Amino acid sequence: MLSYSSGESGSGSDVDRVREATEIIKSRRPDIPVEGPIQYDAAVSVEVATKKMPDSDVAGKANVLIFPDLNTGNNTYKAVQRESNAIAIGPVLQGLRK
Repeated sequence: MLSYSSGESGSGSDVDRVREATEIIKSRRPDIPVEGPIQYDAAVSVEVATKKMPDSDVAGKANVLIFPDLNTGNNTYKAVQRESNAIAIGPVLQGLRK
C-alpha cells in the first residue's frame, strides 16, 4: 500500500487513508501479507527496507504495488512505460466483488 510515508514516518490525511485501507485488508484477509503505508523504495529494495521498515515481512519483497489513487498510479505507469519501453497490459482487476 504505497504512500509518501513508510510506517509511522509521516502524517496527514493521505497517509491516514492508506493506513486505514491497510488495516481493513489485514482484518478481512489476514492470510494476505500486506504492508502500508510504505514508500516505493522500501517496498521493492531489501537494502532500503532494512533501514526504513526492519520489522516488516513484506518490505523489500513486495510483488504487488497498490497506489493510493488513480492520479499517482496512472502517472507512475506512464513514466515506467515510456522510460523502459515496456508494453503496458491492463488495467487488470481480479477478485474484486461489490
